[in-house]
Formats: sequence, structure tokens, C-alpha cells
Amino acid sequence: MFLRHNMSSYPKDIYTVADIPASSVVAGVRVGLLEGQGFVVNPTVAEMEHSSLDLLIAGTSAAVLMIEGFCDFLPEEQLLEVQFFVEHH
Repeated sequence: MFLRHNMSSYPKDIYTVADIPASSVVAGVRVGLLEGQGFVVNPTVAEMEHSSLDLLIAGTSAAVLMIEGFCDFLPEEQLLEVQFFVEHH
């Protein structure tokens, strides 16, 4: 069973259970980019208003399964940095 987030309800964070078989734990994280603070894991709604990055990354301990989001003209190197940041935090 998976816990599925209803993104249309953001920022209310309503979850439902999906009947999908899984052999490992899958986790997700939202990452923002704030001036002066750098990457922020699970930023608040207020922080997201000032973020130049809104990225959702989901995966297991072995692999990244999904990367979704948008940003304000960030260079490719910085987008690779955020993936490295998430994998090591």
C-alpha cells in the first residue's frame, strides 16, 4: 500500500491510500531554494512564496524514482546539486 498525496489540496496535505504493491519503502521530499539559505528541505508555504525552486523528488534508498517541479532559470549544474543534496540528507 502507498500513501498518495492529493496535490490539488496543497498546502492542506491531504493523503489517501493507493492499493499498489510495493517491495520497498518509497519516500518523497520537496526542496526549495532560498536566497541566503540555499536548498531547504520541506520548506513552509511562506518560504515557498520566495523560493526560486519547487522540486519534488521521490525514491527508495537504492534509486530516484521521480523528479518533478519547476524553477526560475537555474543552471543545469545547480539542478544536479539539488539531486546530490537530497541523496545525502
